[in-house]
Amino acid sequence: MFVARSAVVLLCALQLCFQLGCDEPSAPPPPVAPKPAAPTAAKTVEAKVEWPQRIDEGARAALSAEAREAVDRSPVPVMVVNRAPYLAASKVIAEPNYYALSIQAEGVTVAVQASRIAHKYDHIPPQQGPARVRGIPAFTTENEKIWSATWEEFGVGYSIDVECKKLPDPRCESDRFVLELAESLVYVGGAR
Repeated sequence: MFVARSAVVLLCALQLCFQLGCDEPSAPPPPVAPKPAAPTAAKTVEAKVEWPQRIDEGARAALSAEAREAVDRSPVPVMVVNRAPYLAASKVIAEPNYYALSIQAEGVTVAVQASRIAHKYDHIPPQQGPARVRGIPAFTTENEKIWSATWEEFGVGYSIDVECKKLPDPRCESDRFVLELAESLVYVGGAR
């Protein structure tokens, strides 16, 4: 009985549609546009290092013997903060493609690093930061009161980070102090 009623209802609906001139079935939806291609993967590029000519012998002498040995293994020019307490506290690590320096002095932790390896994307043009470090365009950023400056010098990418041990500390309220330390950097050697 249920099947018979369903068939009658269907026939009536078809007859009514025929009499009223139902529209043709709608056109299929337009094809979905393909997703844009994924950005090109980064190219790993090794920088052509431009070695400075003059080593700051006073700053180099103020480093520990262990730090000087690491400086001599660095594949990129080693820059250090040229302030006596910072030089005395400098720890240097040199690896095949970079160096890293760590300092804990005067209530701040300072990290300086440079790498001869860069990751470049063909679809992203080079940008120049609005800040200046050593006369060179740079970027400054702040994350949870840790200030960083990044720039390129001697063909190499450098960064310096400053974290204050206790807050509030005026040195970590703006980029002024990190830029001041970046300006004080001096060249103390490398593997050339």
